[in-house]
Amino acid sequence: MKKILIVKIGAIGDVIMTLPVVSEIKKKLPEAHITWICGEVVYPILANIPDINEIITLDEQKLFSENISVRLGEVLSCHRKIALRKFEDVLIFHPDFRYRFLTVLVRSKRKVRLSREGERPSMIPGRSRPFERVRLFLDMDDNYPSVIQFPRDAIPCAALTPGTQPLQDRKVKRVILAPGGAKNLLQEQALKRWPIENYVRLAKFLGEQNYEVILSGADSDEWIIPYFEDIKVVNAVGKLNLPELVSLMRESDLVITHDSGPFHLAVLAQHPHVIALFGPTNPFEFNYGENFDRVKFLWKGTNLLCSPCYYGKHFSSQCKNNICMQGITPEAVFEEVEKLKAENIC
Repeated sequence: MKKILIVKIGAIGDVIMTLPVVSEIKKKLPEAHITWICGEVVYPILANIPDINEIITLDEQKLFSENISVRLGEVLSCHRKIALRKFEDVLIFHPDFRYRFLTVLVRSKRKVRLSREGERPSMIPGRSRPFERVRLFLDMDDNYPSVIQFPRDAIPCAALTPGTQPLQDRKVKRVILAPGGAKNLLQEQALKRWPIENYVRLAKFLGEQNYEVILSGADSDEWIIPYFEDIKVVNAVGKLNLPELVSLMRESDLVITHDSGPFHLAVLAQHPHVIALFGPTNPFEFNYGENFDRVKFLWKGTNLLCSPCYYGKHFSSQCKNNICMQGITPEAVFEEVEKLKAENIC
C-alpha cells in the first residue's frame, strides 16, 4: 500500500481547493493511504472525508505565534507524530519554504511543494487553482484529468439549524447570505468583502419578495449582526460548525457571498446555486470544473486596470477603496436572483 502525505494547514478555501487532489490520488492509487497535516480550524471538514485515512492537526495559533519558541514547539510536536515515517509522495500545498520544516524528518521517494519560483511555477496565474493543485500531484503538463472532482461522500448531512426545514418541505425559496469572512489568523482581507450596507439592502429586497433569508458566519463575524436588526432574517452567525453549515447549504436554494470560506463551502455542498461577488481576485482561478456551472460570478474587475490585484497572500497595491466590489450593486445581485427564480433554477 502506497502512503501519501498532504500538508495543507488552512485556510478553509485553500483546503477545499486541495480536496480534488484526494480524488485524483484515489483514481490513480485506489488503495493509497492518505495522511493530511492540517490546522484545527479546518479539521471538521477533513474529518468528514472518508478517503482521508489519517489527520494530524496542528494548533495554528502556536504555529503562527510571534514567539519563536512557541512556533518551534509546535513544529517539534509535528515531528514527534511523523518523524522517520516513510511516504511515497509528500505534497506540500504551501509556497512558503518554511512549511518544509514540518516534514524535514520524513522519508519519501518524492517531495513536491507549491512554488512561485522557476521558469515553470507550480501554479500558473489565471488558471484554476484546484486544477493546478491536481497538476502538481500528477507532475505533468499533459494528460490532464477531464473533470475536477471532490472526494466521494464528502461531508455527510448533519442536523439542520433549529427552525429551518428541508427543501422538499418548504414553500418559499431559501437564500443564505455570508457577509463576513475574508480573514484568517495571518491577515484581514477586508478589500475582498462586499460592503455590508449592500448586503443589508439586498436582504430587504429578498424579504419584500418573500424569500427566507439566513445570515451565516463564524463567531468572528458577529460584528455583522447589528446591521440586520430591523430586517427579517434567521440569524445563524456563530451557531453552526462547518459540517452543519455545509448541510444547511445543501438544504438551501442559493448562497450569496464574496471571495471567502463560505463561497468554497457552498461549492463543496454541491447543491445550492451560488452568486459569488468578486473584485480583487480573479474568479476564473476558482473553477471547480463539474461544479462551476452552479456558480454565477459578478466581477466588476474586468473594467479596471488594477484588477485583479490579489496574488495569493498580499494585495499588489495600496488600495483602500475597493471600487471593484462597490461597483456591484444590490439591485444587480437581486436581478440575478430573480433570473434564477424565473428559470426555476433557484
